[in-house]
Amino acid sequence: MVQGIELAPAPQWLLDLMMGKKTKEVPEKKEKGETGDDPSPVLERLSKRCVVFQKAWQTQQQNGVSEEDWHRWIRLLISAGHPEAARLFSQSSDKHDSRSEQRIDELIDQVGQGSGAMVRCSTFGCEEEQMEQCFVSLNYNDDEEATNSPGSFIQDMETLLPPTAPVYVPYVQALEQVPDYDVDEHGNLCSYDRKGNPFVISNFVARPTKEVIRDDGVTEDRTFRIEGVLSGARPLPPVDVPAAEFIGMNWVLNHWGITASIRAGMGKKDLCRDAIQIFFRHLFIFWLQGIV
Repeated sequence: MVQGIELAPAPQWLLDLMMGKKTKEVPEKKEKGETGDDPSPVLERLSKRCVVFQKAWQTQQQNGVSEEDWHRWIRLLISAGHPEAARLFSQSSDKHDSRSEQRIDELIDQVGQGSGAMVRCSTFGCEEEQMEQCFVSLNYNDDEEATNSPGSFIQDMETLLPPTAPVYVPYVQALEQVPDYDVDEHGNLCSYDRKGNPFVISNFVARPTKEVIRDDGVTEDRTFRIEGVLSGARPLPPVDVPAAEFIGMNWVLNHWGITASIRAGMGKKDLCRDAIQIFFRHLFIFWLQGIV
């Protein structure tokens, strides 16, 4: 028979998730702003993640973007806290002149560095389908308008960019309220050191989808059904792991082979195990909300 389990008091992150709060906490040591004195990494990062900006960046360097697009991108870069990146974007075209410099200074005074509402993706003509290819999930206001902005990719240059493949959606959503872990753009499970610097825990993410307890009146056997995704959005086959084997994490190699790897280092196996259990708690919340 399946034995009932007494639930422990829900942690605060769990209560926040049930109330619909979706603000990802960032480790205290992370700082937003320019990357050193060179603003080019800001444009490179934005170009890497936003196809619309990538095209605008190419056009700006060749013939110069339109007046309207120039203003939109300059405003977005300044609002995200990168005025020098805005100057670099403008200066990459022969159209840039003293008037351009003056207008950038005016926008800095008007918008403020790293403050104010950033230009939305919809302003650049992106439909929700396109936004979903760039973001793991969409944010909506009270008018049910998508408020996602390309500026979120560069507002904090230290944060990891999440993967965009749909298979990672439940994993990234599960970590929105958990400051200790993230999934990077390659699909690696990551955490942060005391200075807020990210490091890789494993080249896969995994989550239990079912917990089965069998009790014959004498002994109790507990088994977890676990599924996973290897970096590069490659699904791993679901496996059944006895509770006694779960903590040691040797089941990863036994079931998924040598390609699924937990990085060497003190505590890495424990971090990986803890993250997997967090993913299961998020699945439980979905169940409470009637999503699964």
